[in-house]
Amino acid sequence: MKPYSEYKQSGVEWIGKLPLEWNRTKLKFDVIIKARVGWQNLRTEEFIDEGAYCITGTDFKDGKICWKNAYHVSEERYEVDTHIQVKEGDLLITKDGTIGKLALIDVLPDKACLNSGIFVVRPKSTKLSTKYLYWVLSSSLFSHFIDLHSTGSTIIHLYQNVFEKLDIPFPDIFTQNEVSRYLNKETIKIDNLISEKENFIKLLQEKRQTLISHVASKGLISNLPIKEVPFTKYLSEQSDYRGKTPNKTDSGVLLVTARNIKMGFIDYECSKEYIAEADYEEVMRRGLPNIGDLLFTTEAPLGNVALVDNDSIALAQRVIRFRTNENYLNSKYIVLLMQSDYFQNQIKKLAQGITAQGIKASKLNQLKVYLPTLEDQSKIIQHVKDKNSRIDSLVAETEKSIELLKEHRTALISAAVTGKIDVREVA
Repeated sequence: MKPYSEYKQSGVEWIGKLPLEWNRTKLKFDVIIKARVGWQNLRTEEFIDEGAYCITGTDFKDGKICWKNAYHVSEERYEVDTHIQVKEGDLLITKDGTIGKLALIDVLPDKACLNSGIFVVRPKSTKLSTKYLYWVLSSSLFSHFIDLHSTGSTIIHLYQNVFEKLDIPFPDIFTQNEVSRYLNKETIKIDNLISEKENFIKLLQEKRQTLISHVASKGLISNLPIKEVPFTKYLSEQSDYRGKTPNKTDSGVLLVTARNIKMGFIDYECSKEYIAEADYEEVMRRGLPNIGDLLFTTEAPLGNVALVDNDSIALAQRVIRFRTNENYLNSKYIVLLMQSDYFQNQIKKLAQGITAQGIKASKLNQLKVYLPTLEDQSKIIQHVKDKNSRIDSLVAETEKSIELLKEHRTALISAAVTGKIDVREVA
């Protein structure tokens, strides 16, 4: 993509240079921003099955509003504030929790207003296009602005008096429309590629699961007789960490929760919680972890299994730790078997609960496992490792290509809305 012929300094570090004919403004000068405030906040019991739509942050999906699942409110509530009565062509943006989710209202199926947590954004004149603003707010310019100005620890907020300070680079309205048309076309191509690659990863994961399920329940030779025994029969140690929730700290001993335990591994990045070193012995009084111990989640999520690969951790509620009797059971084999459909289906049959399925520790002895000889267990482990190495390699390569596509998408949007590339002849 070729650049513009001449550039000038924008005066904003993260925008950089702009084409000579482009301008810059702050949202507060050219955009109307409104949200539901104060006493107007809705109560849960005011949501009804019909009437005017009331858009919440959970209704945002892929730059649109999913009207099918949206709440409704009474006509009286809809009429409370005309400023947040949604119109076709409006741009919506979430300001609480996950801030910065965007939705363009291309088609309005019926009357609609906003719940708290959402801004409606409307240009004051024809100087700015709503569709162009959508792409500016989708760019790294806005994400950088959020990083600089967002506040709060658990839930972050974007306040209106802060949001209004956002600097917007913009060309003439014709070029804005060309930028919007170009980005819409190009990002659809990129998103389709990403979707194809994500589907490919799902197929690879299904292939891995099929392999594990087959060899864990049938062995390497399908007609080989394998003894079925109670799951708990050859466990030498079992620790259930239910009880009082430990006090969390900003640092100390890493607390592995059920969220960290995935199928076959511990994800230390998805959730980071800590307890004080002084509390470690009390929290772990039911048993300390050793490398190779088996971890099993009893609820939220149910049935995930992984082996301990770091013994300097604490374990939270909804996690049970097992140690195998190595004379009969290889822990690497049992963690494979527990991922199989054969074992997971047993868990589901014994599970209880409506909102969150869980299994009681007292029912674990009802679970059955296939027990080949130690020699055959080792062969199964190696067989799965060999077969999965190619699958894992393909998954890693595909995940890397997805990340590169996402980076390219981000860079393309930012380049287009700051005039680093001239899209007028290709839009």
